[in-house]
Amino acid sequence: MVEIDETPYMEEIADRMAHYLFYRKHSRADRPEVFYSPTGEPEEPSRKATECYCTACHERFTDYTGPQAFKHNTDSNCPRCGAYVILKQMDRGRKGIRDIDTFAIFEGEGNYLAIRACKAELTFPDPESLEPEINLYTMTAYELRPGNAVQYVHTWPEGWHPKKGKPSEPSFNLGFYGYRSGYRLINQAAISNTFLCYAFGDLYEEEWPAELILWLSRIAERPQLEYMMHGGLQRLACDYVYQHLTVRLNWRSNDLKKILRLTKPELAYIKEEDGLRYSDYIRFRRDVFRGKSPAETVAYHREFGRCEELLKEAADLSGITARRIMNYARRKMNNQGGYFFMVAYRDYLRECSALGYDMTSTAITMPKDLFAAHDKTMALMREKQDLELAAKMAERCKELEELLFQLPELGLMIKLPETVQDIIDEGAALNHCVASYADRHVAGALAIVFLRRISDPDTPYYTMEISNSYEIQQCRGRHNNTAGNPKPPTVRRFEEIYARQLDKLWNKRWRKAKRLQRPPRPAPPKHYYRRKKARTAVPAA
Repeated sequence: MVEIDETPYMEEIADRMAHYLFYRKHSRADRPEVFYSPTGEPEEPSRKATECYCTACHERFTDYTGPQAFKHNTDSNCPRCGAYVILKQMDRGRKGIRDIDTFAIFEGEGNYLAIRACKAELTFPDPESLEPEINLYTMTAYELRPGNAVQYVHTWPEGWHPKKGKPSEPSFNLGFYGYRSGYRLINQAAISNTFLCYAFGDLYEEEWPAELILWLSRIAERPQLEYMMHGGLQRLACDYVYQHLTVRLNWRSNDLKKILRLTKPELAYIKEEDGLRYSDYIRFRRDVFRGKSPAETVAYHREFGRCEELLKEAADLSGITARRIMNYARRKMNNQGGYFFMVAYRDYLRECSALGYDMTSTAITMPKDLFAAHDKTMALMREKQDLELAAKMAERCKELEELLFQLPELGLMIKLPETVQDIIDEGAALNHCVASYADRHVAGALAIVFLRRISDPDTPYYTMEISNSYEIQQCRGRHNNTAGNPKPPTVRRFEEIYARQLDKLWNKRWRKAKRLQRPPRPAPPKHYYRRKKARTAVPAA
């Protein structure tokens, strides 16, 4: 495993850890007439002073200016050095203070770069001490050379050993605090002295990638990534580093065109969006269409690059080649572009197939006016769907016939909806949202029934939702009974009686289901009746 001496970096690590200012307030019996503040300006004498010790400047001093500003467990700035500190009372125990931070230390030169990912822990082991103790723990380490990147991990009982597979970002186990993947950089200037000095071009220190170690490992393994990053293909390099790239590259070459398997016109086209469209272009060229020249393939992909799946489905439905489909789209599409046209064309072909049209006829698959033909097939599909929906509603009504019920003494009855439009009209008449339940009613997820007056069965009065376990979920009138129209006693009484009726129906269905689940009675053994007859026969005299 890589060994890095952390001694030269302990002071820098300590400076980057949390700093504390310990204080104790006390009265001043002997106060001078005039004293000076930490900034050197004369101040009025105060009645109280604060004794302070700062772990950033390592000085003990007395502050006379504002003792009321010192509050335990608050953030402030040291009045002596100005460092950002956490205020702690001296009389409070320091043994419980524990801070953890993570760092990555870099060292190397030439064709070698070593990285050590560490966890630093700050504690106050001595309850009397005002200075913290910092311990450093190595979590993982890396060794990078041209064409090779190795990550070392520690396991028991093997100890330190190379990790299987490619190096990954370090993950720091913080114990009670969980896990952390971020880290601070120590001596990152060492990268500029190694073979990775040109990896990120003109990036400054504050512009390093968020996952720097992962990037350095990938570039060490594949130095050709530098060609991509400096050649206008930054998005393509990101896809490779973060394993989003679904196309294999030719890493045996140092020529960018050979690495990507592209010609000069194709490479210029891919660079237009920093390599973002590379994977889509390769799949389009491989699976959909490859022109007679690279320029022709680029021209078709520029117009139909987003239509890969649409072109495949359209070709499967119509039996027409992708070239003919795209040429047809070029002639017929409007100014909204190829993707809009291909979506409409795919939907039109789906509708033609569902309606049973002859898909071998070009008069069907390539109409003169696609949008007019699409409107006709949409109208026919709606008629077909309406017929299918009407058939489903008729079956649903037969299933729910047992829910019909009436109480002449209350003048109320239950009526079933015969069509989806009945449910929509019910919601519009009573001004509630029962129309949104229509699809679930048809699918059998619940049941919608109408509560009507026997004297006027065609006028909406109340609407009920009944669950599949035969329980009344809702019974709502006009405006959901929120417009000063409380539910009348007759409706509440009908609900009570109807709920008992639903319980009887549910128990009946439950007993029937149990009988169906009961295993059949086994057949009697062979010759059972013959043996029984022989045993009961009277013997001959």
